[in-house]
Amino acid sequence: MKPRPLPATYLFGSPSNDGGKTWGFPVTFRLYDTGYGEPAQPVDAKVAVLSSQLANVRRAVANIQQMEAELRSQLDAVAAGRPLTFSGDSATPKSEEGTQVQTSADPVAQTLTQLPKTVRRSSREIRLFISSPFTDMQSERDLLVRSVIPKIRRMCVERDLSFSYVDLRWGVTSNQSESATALLRCLRELDSCNLFIGFYGERYGWSTAGERDSGKQQLLQRSIELASKEFPWVTQYADRSMTELEMRMVLEKKYSGDSIASWFYLRDPYYLEEVAANEKHVYTSEGPVSKQRLDALKSELSKRVSPRSYNRPPALAEYVLDDLKEHIERAFPADQSLSPLERERFRHQTYAASLTRVYLANEDALNQLDKFVSSDIKRPFVICGEPGIGKSALLANWVSRHIDSHPEDVVLPHFIGASPGSSNYGSILSRVLSEIRNAFEIDDPLQQLSSKSDEVTAQQISKEFVNSLKNLVTKHNHNRKRVIVVLDGLNKLDDRDGAHDLVWLPSAFPKLVRVIISTAPHFILDVLKKRKSEMMEVKPLEEGQRKSFTRLYLNLMSKQLDEKLEFRISQAPQTANPRYLKTLLDDVAAFGKFDQLGTKIDTDLQATNTSQLYEIVLQRLEQDFDRNVVKNFMVLLSASRRGLMLGSELGVILSGKKFKISEDAWTSFFIAADESLLADCSGLILFANQDVRSAVERRYLRTQGDKISAHRELAEFFSSSSDLTERKVEELPYQLEKGGMFNELKETLCDLNFFTKLYEDAHKFDLLRYWRELEKQNIDAVKAYDEVLSQGKFPPGAIIGDLLFRLGRFLYEMAKYGGSEAVFKKAEHYYQKSSQTLPLARVQTSLAELYFTQGKVEETEVQLKRALSVYEREKGTDAEEISYICNKLGSLLTVQTKYSDALVVLQRALRIAESSYGVDAVPTADVIYNIACTLLCIGDADSIAKAEKHLLHALDIKELQLGPWDPEVSHILLRLGELYLEQNQFGDAQECLERSLFIRETKLGPEHSRVAQTLKHMITCYEMQEKYDDALRVGFRALEITKKLFGVKHLHCSGILLRLGTVYLSKEDKANARKFIVEALEMRKELFGPTHRWTVEAQTTLDSLLPKSAPASPRLQPVERAIQRRVEESKGMGGVLSELLAVRGRVGAEPRIPVGLNVQDPNAPPPPPPPMPSFFSAPRPAPIQTRYVPKVAIGGGEAGNFEAEIQSYSGGLVRNEKVNDKANAWEAASKLPASPPPMATLGT
Repeated sequence: MKPRPLPATYLFGSPSNDGGKTWGFPVTFRLYDTGYGEPAQPVDAKVAVLSSQLANVRRAVANIQQMEAELRSQLDAVAAGRPLTFSGDSATPKSEEGTQVQTSADPVAQTLTQLPKTVRRSSREIRLFISSPFTDMQSERDLLVRSVIPKIRRMCVERDLSFSYVDLRWGVTSNQSESATALLRCLRELDSCNLFIGFYGERYGWSTAGERDSGKQQLLQRSIELASKEFPWVTQYADRSMTELEMRMVLEKKYSGDSIASWFYLRDPYYLEEVAANEKHVYTSEGPVSKQRLDALKSELSKRVSPRSYNRPPALAEYVLDDLKEHIERAFPADQSLSPLERERFRHQTYAASLTRVYLANEDALNQLDKFVSSDIKRPFVICGEPGIGKSALLANWVSRHIDSHPEDVVLPHFIGASPGSSNYGSILSRVLSEIRNAFEIDDPLQQLSSKSDEVTAQQISKEFVNSLKNLVTKHNHNRKRVIVVLDGLNKLDDRDGAHDLVWLPSAFPKLVRVIISTAPHFILDVLKKRKSEMMEVKPLEEGQRKSFTRLYLNLMSKQLDEKLEFRISQAPQTANPRYLKTLLDDVAAFGKFDQLGTKIDTDLQATNTSQLYEIVLQRLEQDFDRNVVKNFMVLLSASRRGLMLGSELGVILSGKKFKISEDAWTSFFIAADESLLADCSGLILFANQDVRSAVERRYLRTQGDKISAHRELAEFFSSSSDLTERKVEELPYQLEKGGMFNELKETLCDLNFFTKLYEDAHKFDLLRYWRELEKQNIDAVKAYDEVLSQGKFPPGAIIGDLLFRLGRFLYEMAKYGGSEAVFKKAEHYYQKSSQTLPLARVQTSLAELYFTQGKVEETEVQLKRALSVYEREKGTDAEEISYICNKLGSLLTVQTKYSDALVVLQRALRIAESSYGVDAVPTADVIYNIACTLLCIGDADSIAKAEKHLLHALDIKELQLGPWDPEVSHILLRLGELYLEQNQFGDAQECLERSLFIRETKLGPEHSRVAQTLKHMITCYEMQEKYDDALRVGFRALEITKKLFGVKHLHCSGILLRLGTVYLSKEDKANARKFIVEALEMRKELFGPTHRWTVEAQTTLDSLLPKSAPASPRLQPVERAIQRRVEESKGMGGVLSELLAVRGRVGAEPRIPVGLNVQDPNAPPPPPPPMPSFFSAPRPAPIQTRYVPKVAIGGGEAGNFEAEIQSYSGGLVRNEKVNDKANAWEAASKLPASPPPMATLGT
């Protein structure tokens, strides 16, 4: 039953100004009465209604597209300078003579004009249109898209050109065909291009002559009529095919922009003989009329443009590639490239432009960015979100909008990954300064730096950046312009030279500078959070946004999906991630079979995340290229540490004897995969993101054996190189480690040439990590290097003394103290023999550090004084080396309790450091740190307050100069943790200690001596919060590390055993408490004898805690816990020397003993002298004296009885006080006055 039409109802697309009488432009909906005629069943009626509604929506979409075409024409009229005059409520374009342009009586056509479009295209943009019939040219088009287009795109990238292409195989939807807008769309796309290739076989294409279906004939005629409103010349060729119309537009120069370079190709008819019989109908002419018109067109082409003839699709691909290359070479010669700054700017602009073509505005996020830029906030604004969530698109579109609305601002967008050098922090800083210089028209701010050296390093640029930036925006910014720096994708920053610590990035910027940063969840984000930067998180796409993005993104590639397919994509929850959605659309766009798109989309949507979707992309690439090419290329890339050089590394391996892959094969794959799967970072090819890496590992590296094999392949390649390049230093030991080639790794690290390269700042921690891994294989570094030295395997031309010194320093940093001392002695002997006094003083200073760490006070003092004498004699009393020596002497005097002398020496060190290095330099921070330690040892309230300020000041300097995760920062954090423990600020203490532990584990390795040092302090932190299980966990780990480093019987081990015993006592597990304390006691007896003070200390602890005569009463629990603290703190940095037994911390629910209160057993022997802390560059124990309390005796008799005697010094008199209950005892102790005599101390 044919539905009866109802009167047409119009819905208009622009507002009415007269109550609805007239509207800006009509969009027509034609409604049908589906219930007219015989009654229908309920289900049938429902189906009919829904079907009709769907048909109405489709017509509405078609009408909207028509409206879009006509509005675009009106806009072009305005842009082309054709003014619009208003008559009543309608606008009509006027010609230059002022007469109205004639329009059709059709209500839709009334708004169409015959004016051409205005083409806006960059001078460095190439856009290629591919024209041919579809049916018989699938193979040719596939080859062009898979092989030719990627190579041309790569060439354009190298020439700083933007490239895109139009292939409309499934770019015209059924809706557009039904609504007759297909031809209009094709011609518009062609009008926006500047390159054209057209090719013909034996089929003419869709035309009225070859179409027998009257309905389709009418559709084609309507298409021509509609297109003629914008392109009136098509009426001259109304009986021609759509393909010929495309070619006519180029031949007759009917386009609106600049000239279009064109090439034409004709396939040899004999190609049909190679086609299978059952497929010949696809390649033959549609009919005699079509054949006649095609022959006429070919004849005309032969006369006018001399088309090239080809016999097979691969031949066409070669011709097209050659022609396009020749054109690009001629139009954009390599020797006329942009300057380095212009090239970098162009690449970032091109990348940003690719992100602005399709964007669904997030007004809330855009407004937040506007608000930040308008504020006075000096810290960077941080945009965070999951990878692929749309951070880059947000920034690119905000930049575009801000430049339009605030042209007076200087906006510098930098997208990491947009160019090969964009990920190097030195290049980023240099570009920012150069762009500002260019904007302000002044000389290069790095000119002075550049004149001093042929190559300005990233560290030099970083050092000068803040001052240069401040100078530029204050002294040269005469118009007070705002400078807005946008750094996108900071998580993709090259991690060399500690870039991820963000030392190079100021925490705050000058007044007129705003900095916006984006990053995915990453270590860098943690650093920015610690800097208290304002954060904004980007959210996933909503369903409606996904559908809009799908249509807009495919429209860029001149493609469209039917509504059902769009709906299917937008409904999938995984498409909420823009990276997933874009990857899916790219994969679908590369699919050439329109009739199978639904199946293809269903296949892609089986991937629940982006990584799985990349696997499907890899599978498609395996079909386009040889699987072995794809697999081996991606596997080798996955095994690399930082990526691989394309030609000199990856290409050499793939073309080698094992893989035997031709250069053309792997180059073709690289070009095809480059845009979506790969990135170029400082010349190294690597994966575009972590999702690609995960996909590669899942698809090709499923077993550990697969991974090891890949690492060994790279290890073999890099080891074959005789030159010790930076790339070899980066990759070879890494590949040997990951490949399990430990003997080869040992030989590599023992090569003193290789060692010298690895011991540089950029690789030092790698060297340490490699040796830690070798130690797990029972390969000892000291023994290995001793063998090398004994054999005299010194590199030719090496300065032996310097090499020995560096090796000694490295072994010291590994906590191999015996080996370090032996190597230092060799270096000392070498310099003494050659009479090199200054290098000798340097070795003596390092020996002093080593002895200090080992608690050898006298040896430390001797070496420091020798070095000081040399430096004062050779370089003067204010040489920078003097600051270093005085700093160490100050530490030594502090542990000798000569606090006044220590402060005098440290003040001298500070004065020289500030003069030589600057007030914010790392050596200055070292001195400030040691002054703080001395103040802590003095111990009065004023000194403690000053000490905290000094520590925080030193922390600020080191975080600024070294980054928040440098080992030097961990030392200050450890000392702050101790201080906060003393002040019962457990939360602050735990935060400092845990961060110190994380830094040391990450940078020094999980089994370094300083890790054990931090763990010992964490025993105290957890135990004082009654987290006994955590205290035992870190205590046993500290014990394990200490035994490995120093042996099972060592003073350090005995100190940890004592601590573990007191923790067990707090848990009321006296059996284990006695076990560990006895073990510590026996160890000290064996090491030092029964009368040594360290042995006496352990015996006293045991006697105080667990008297042999009777079990300890619960009433003595406060005393037990007090002594527990004494034992803990007696070890300090490893228990180098014993300390005064002291109390601090929580005693059950009892009130706290004030800091510095010395609680003693009345029968205990006199306390030993103050402790000797570890090496001064690490946190040292700081005895804190707050009150002079020679004796506080707390005892208990029968149950319920309590008696305490408090003896204190006050006003020159000794005061005795007896109390009979615990509360009064604690209260009395807490009120004891501060005391001048430096006798009662509390250690670290």
